This record gives sequence, structure tokens and C-alpha cells, in this order.
Amino acid sequence: MVNKKCLSILGIGAVLFACAFIQPLFAQTEPLNTSSIVGEDEYSIGRVLRILEKEDKDALPISEIVQQLRVRIENGAEKGLDVSAQNALTTNQSKGFKLKEGDQVVLVKSFAFDTPSYYVSDIYRLPALSGVLALFIALVLAFSRWKGLSSLLGLAFSIG
Repeated sequence: MVNKKCLSILGIGAVLFACAFIQPLFAQTEPLNTSSIVGEDEYSIGRVLRILEKEDKDALPISEIVQQLRVRIENGAEKGLDVSAQNALTTNQSKGFKLKEGDQVVLVKSFAFDTPSYYVSDIYRLPALSGVLALFIALVLAFSRWKGLSSLLGLAFSIG
């Protein structure tokens, strides 16, 4: 006589096996390749040289501010190139930001239309994050000394 508990464990195991191994076989279709139609976006770091124009667009219920910028690309294949870029933000946008001259930004070169266009994706925040990382390491070492050092080394080896 077979135990009911043993049968239920075998049933659960069979269902888990089916979910884990059988279903992915049917999900292995090729994703749609739109890069030949639209092109891949390219990202680079740039510095705002000038604000060419600022336009306020009021379309109820959303208000939008569009900045036309002159940006110098600081890395990649187009390093040193000055381009026109657009920064658009809406009043209900949580991460909207007005840019000023000298700001470092993340630029996106989009190929959505016949000619490539540039727009600002975000502010370049990596230098500020390196300061936060240095503070974190200093606090770990101050409070936990050798154990903290060994933990940081283990973290570095596992990440890098």
C-alpha cells in the first residue's frame, strides 16, 4: 500500500519538473529584430555647452518644458563632436531636470527617423556615486575593521 504523503510529494515533484523543464522548450522563439528597421540607440557622455532655446508648451493637463542644447560628446567614436540635443520634461515627471551650462549628461543617439537625433537621457551621476562608495567603504572599515575588510574583499571577488 502506497502512502498518500509519498504520492503527494511525487505529484508536486512532477508538476515542478513540468514547470521548470518542459515549458521553456516552447518559449524558445526568436525575438523580433527591429535593429534593421530602426537601428540601435547609441549612448555617450556629454557636457552642456550652451542652452540654445527653452520652450514652454502648455497642453492641459500636462505642461512640458523643452530645452534645445549644444552638447560636446566626451567619449566614444564621436568624442569632441558638438551636437544639438533636446531635453524634454513634463511637470508631472518625477525625474525631470532643467539643465544648465557645464552639466554632464548621458546622451542618446537615436536612429528612429531618417537622420540621427540626440536627446538627453539623464544626468551623469557616476562621480557622485564614487563619493558615496568611498564613504560606505570607510564606514565599513571604521565599524568592523578586519571582518569588514574581509567582507569587502569577498564582495569584490564575487562581483569582479
